[in-house]
Amino acid sequence: MRAAEGPQRDGGGEARQQRPVELAPAGPRQVDGQQRGWFAAATGRTGPADDAALARVRDLRAVTIRLADAHLAGAAAAPGEVRAVHSPWAAALAEAQLPDRLPLTPSAPGLVPHLVLVAVELLQRPDRTGLRRCDGDGCGWLFLDTTRNHSRRWCDAADCGNRARVRAYSRRRREAGG
Repeated sequence: MRAAEGPQRDGGGEARQQRPVELAPAGPRQVDGQQRGWFAAATGRTGPADDAALARVRDLRAVTIRLADAHLAGAAAAPGEVRAVHSPWAAALAEAQLPDRLPLTPSAPGLVPHLVLVAVELLQRPDRTGLRRCDGDGCGWLFLDTTRNHSRRWCDAADCGNRARVRAYSRRRREAGG
């Protein structure tokens, strides 16, 4: 699993170009096995027919990241990217069911249609100011900042945030000569 390329701030607030990052540090077969394991656990299905569904999940993830990156960069979404989400979204809506209570958030049977609905729901939010990319060195995950003052910097304060604080502490100690 790779995060998309895009600008990212370092700890000092300077922009730097982020390289694609392996989110699961393992060989290609291990990553593929991890994704298959996740998919099987999420859907309860395994087999050759699921290879196509897993490919659709990967494609949806990639296009969602590109659309989010365009938003974060202040750029317009590419029409081809929007079309790549529209067809599976329309198909998922055709299968969707509304709950019997509010809020009326559609859910679709099956993992892929459900993920399409969730991705579009994220991307069509009227207020996307909370959409962020993690400032963690080498992370690149997207997250929603729901803090009151919108100051969250890391996808997970206990993981990426802790590593950043440890690096800053070590740097201060080195600079102080201790």
